[in-house]
Amino acid sequence: MSNPASFITDARASIIRYRTTVAIPIGYDALQPLATAGGEFVPIVNAAAAQYLPEALPGALLTRTGDMMLRAGRLAHSAALAHKRAHEKADTALRRAPEGVNAAFHPERRLRYRGLKEADAMRAVAAADLADLAALTIDGNLAALPAPAFELANERYLVAAVLAREGIAATYRLKPSAANPLADGIDEPAARRAAEAIIAGHDADGESVSIHERALRDWVSLLATSYALSPDDVFERMVSA
Repeated sequence: MSNPASFITDARASIIRYRTTVAIPIGYDALQPLATAGGEFVPIVNAAAAQYLPEALPGALLTRTGDMMLRAGRLAHSAALAHKRAHEKADTALRRAPEGVNAAFHPERRLRYRGLKEADAMRAVAAADLADLAALTIDGNLAALPAPAFELANERYLVAAVLAREGIAATYRLKPSAANPLADGIDEPAARRAAEAIIAGHDADGESVSIHERALRDWVSLLATSYALSPDDVFERMVSA
């Protein structure tokens, strides 16, 4: 009789298979308890499957592995939730209007963009300054821009806001050289690349939230099918202890 459960790890994920499949991506600290517990869970399942009738197996697995597997889920859930809250706080800070942008004028600024057709809205947004971009994006799409124009406004606003707020522009200045001995001012391409790198890192951190969520959902499904419990019952046991 072949073993019903398996656990393999490659460069990208640890994969548990038992009545369902859970892929736990490598490189996410919040999910490490799941990978560790999964590696211990599989040999217990295979040993128990050889000892118990199918109808008795879920109860036996719950007795033998329930505490370990629920605790792993609880640790991962707590760490993932803390990460999500930290990301949300960072997102709020990233989108906050820089000093000098007066929110009192936002409604007036939005009026100039309301009702524009997509092509006109794209041109207007491409030429908008920081104050207009803040008015168009900070509180959502209150100017009712076409979706592509709002997306462009949001992208441009984030770069402009990071440049204005993080002091990046002051760091990346043109350097005089033999070819350009009087070079002065901001090295705008270098400053923009630095701002875009900050935003890309923030976006990647946000993607981690979705990855944590998928892994936790799959973990609950694994325990539910293993122990013949409902997903809601498993989740309640996992987070309430």
